[in-house]
Amino acid sequence: MGPSTEALINALKNGDDPTRFGVIGESDRKMTNIGVTNGAAMRCAPIGMCFPGDIQTTAEYTLQTCLPSHDSSVAIEAACAIAGGTAIAMQTDCWQQVIDGCRQGAVIGRTLAENNARLEVGPRLQSRMERPLQIGQPTPTDVQRIQW
Repeated sequence: MGPSTEALINALKNGDDPTRFGVIGESDRKMTNIGVTNGAAMRCAPIGMCFPGDIQTTAEYTLQTCLPSHDSSVAIEAACAIAGGTAIAMQTDCWQQVIDGCRQGAVIGRTLAENNARLEVGPRLQSRMERPLQIGQPTPTDVQRIQW
């Protein structure tokens, strides 16, 4: 269990308002290190299994699982990417389609986060996903590998 989920569970155990863990003083703002870890992404794949091929519905349900402990845009985008890819993987064994499902899930997740969660400052998940996908692409020659 990660730090965000642990903080939520401790708040519930202590009878505290679970929406207030990580909040600074009397404000409604959470500390920037709360809810930005990968716990939501690690637990959301089964949602995609429940809605094969339906990335939109998968993302909407994924959002609901994120909000209690990982209510930040980066966590929601990542979770929706994983869940979206899983939803597509339930219908195909084509890796490119699964990757596209992850991309689409991230886009939907970002939109859901903009309307329902805390927005984080920094690079978007979609841009961070592209670099490793480019690195993993086959290159025709050793020279191209070195130049890249």
